[in-house]
Amino acid sequence: MPEGSTLTRGGKAYEFLQFHFHAPSEHLVEGKTFPLEVHFVHRDRESGALGVLGVFLTPGAKNETFASLAAVFPTETGVKASVKDVDANGLLPASLDYWSYEGSLTTPPCSEIVDWMVAREPLQVDAADISRFTALYPMNARPVLAPNRRFILTTS
Repeated sequence: MPEGSTLTRGGKAYEFLQFHFHAPSEHLVEGKTFPLEVHFVHRDRESGALGVLGVFLTPGAKNETFASLAAVFPTETGVKASVKDVDANGLLPASLDYWSYEGSLTTPPCSEIVDWMVAREPLQVDAADISRFTALYPMNARPVLAPNRRFILTTS
């Protein structure tokens, strides 16, 4: 991602590193899973802690940004595709109200170094574009874990 892209929360500035997708979502809302979730991964330069913003993707209206990515998804596993000039802001919902909690990475080594923010408003994308992703990765999500005494906070 372009240098200088940041996320600021609670006086902490996180540098934007990358974004990626998980199918199905790795977070639940009232026991409900979503077909896809995008994670925007950021790092605090001072502490190394990560700030990750998760956004649920649901079938609905076409989203130009996601459609441009889906158009170059490979048609088979093991094939790489290059994408240039993606405006990741196009993958954000209109409202940035979120739930937050302290947790871990969802991929090994699952380090407990993540300040999670999960957008409360899902983003609609074309169902066919979701299918293009899930044809390659029908399941690339960590199983949902119990909160384990974590406090889940919300913005208002």
